[in-house]
Amino acid sequence: GGNGTICAACSDPTYSVGVTALTVECTSESCPRGQGFNWQGASTVHLCEYCGTGTYNNDSNTTICSDCPAGYFSVEQCGMCEDFEITECTQCEAGTFQSQEGQGSCDDCPSGHESSSDFKSCTACSAGQYEVSGTCTDCPSGYHSSSGSDSCTICAIGKHAATGALSCT
Repeated sequence: GGNGTICAACSDPTYSVGVTALTVECTSESCPRGQGFNWQGASTVHLCEYCGTGTYNNDSNTTICSDCPAGYFSVEQCGMCEDFEITECTQCEAGTFQSQEGQGSCDDCPSGHESSSDFKSCTACSAGQYEVSGTCTDCPSGYHSSSGSDSCTICAIGKHAATGALSCT
């Protein structure tokens, strides 16, 4: 095919871009960044489409949208928008995690836990700490906590605890 002609069957390893009502352009280049092949069944017409939720393509020399790794996610904003390409995945935020590949969101860590350093799981706050907005923080002076706490307990009258203490003395 070429400009102005209908190309119903592009020969491998070509794919089609610029699909309009009348035109399918055949080219042998790879898909642009943020896009990958959409194999149209048994047809030899291969459409480059924007990568979908949970996938990305940051290499203009490939035709594949790869799954986001665990600890990351991506979200398709609006299908075939001309100005939106998923070229990278977003790392999960503090207090969230994603243990699987190819996901469109991250899950919240349970109360009293924070994200692991790779955002693939959650870790309980240590004794002497508590969870605030997804991050483990030392209990203030005069308070203590046990492992996996989302709050600190004030020391009894006459007892004291340093910052981050496991118990009052």
